[in-house]
Amino acid sequence: MLSFNFLSNQNKDMTKNRKINWLIAAVLSTCALNSFAKEHVHSAESASHVALELTEKEIEVSGVSLSTITPVSKTAAVYLSLHNISEGSLVLEGVETDAAHHGMIHKTVLEDGVAKMRHMDSIEIKSGGKLEFVQGGLHIMLMGLNKEKMVKEFKLNLVFAGEKRFEVIVNRGK
Repeated sequence: MLSFNFLSNQNKDMTKNRKINWLIAAVLSTCALNSFAKEHVHSAESASHVALELTEKEIEVSGVSLSTITPVSKTAAVYLSLHNISEGSLVLEGVETDAAHHGMIHKTVLEDGVAKMRHMDSIEIKSGGKLEFVQGGLHIMLMGLNKEKMVKEFKLNLVFAGEKRFEVIVNRGK
C-alpha cells in the first residue's frame, strides 16, 4: 500500500510538472512569435513616405478574396493572383494594412500529414511570371484584425524590393 501511495503522489507531481512545463512553453512561444513579428513583418506605421508606387503597367492583380471572418476571428487570409508584366523581376517582401496588427506571406506545407504554415521572407516573380495566393498554398495572413477598419473593404499594400508598393482593395463581402 505504501508503494501505491508513493506512485500516486509521484503521478500527481508529474501531472503538475507537465502543466507547468506546458505553461512555460506557451509563454516562451508567445514571446518568440512577438519578437519574430517585430523583426520580420512590415507594418503600416513603419512605411516609408518616399516609397515608389508600382503601376498597372508593371503588375496586374486579380481574384482578390478574403477568408470568412467570424465575430471571434483574430486572423484572416487574403488570396489573389499577381502577374508581373514589367520587363524585370519583382520581389514581394511583405504586406502592410491598417486592418490588422501585422500581415505576413505564408506558405502551407504538409509535414507528416499535418498542414503547417511557413513564413516566406520574400518571393521573386520573374518578368511575365504569375504568382497565385490560394487556400492550401501561398496566402497573405493577417493577424490581430482591426475589424473597425474592415467594415466593407480595406486597403492592403503589397511591398516589393526597393520599397515599391502596390495598393490592393480587399472587399470583405457580407
